[in-house]
Amino acid sequence: MRKDKDLYVLCQTGVRTTQAVNILRSSGFERVQAVEGGVQAWKVSGLPLDRQKGPIPIMRQVQIVAGSLALIGGLIPNLRWIAIIVGAGLVFAGVSGTCGMALVLSKLPWNKPQPGQSKGKDTCGSCVS
Repeated sequence: MRKDKDLYVLCQTGVRTTQAVNILRSSGFERVQAVEGGVQAWKVSGLPLDRQKGPIPIMRQVQIVAGSLALIGGLIPNLRWIAIIVGAGLVFAGVSGTCGMALVLSKLPWNKPQPGQSKGKDTCGSCVS
């Protein structure tokens, strides 16, 4: 990618956009602009979106797996230890900012970049062209 080309950066809600802009500028990209409000603001403005199919975002996968395990552990008396372990893992993730389940889930085949897809490609389901 040419570093002198216009580049517009946005994330789902706009929270991480500033970080990405700073990283790109420090990497030599000259014409980087932050799109305030993220994909949601882009949609509201009626600007075009190029929708890409991708896996469910990793944190939603964590919520699905953790919630399912906690539910199973809570419903089946002999498996209550599962709910305890999942709860402890969620507390650790919140305190440390490191989610072991997300790290494990990221290794699964559907969370790996597909051929022709860059490693940093957005997998939230909405990419802007």
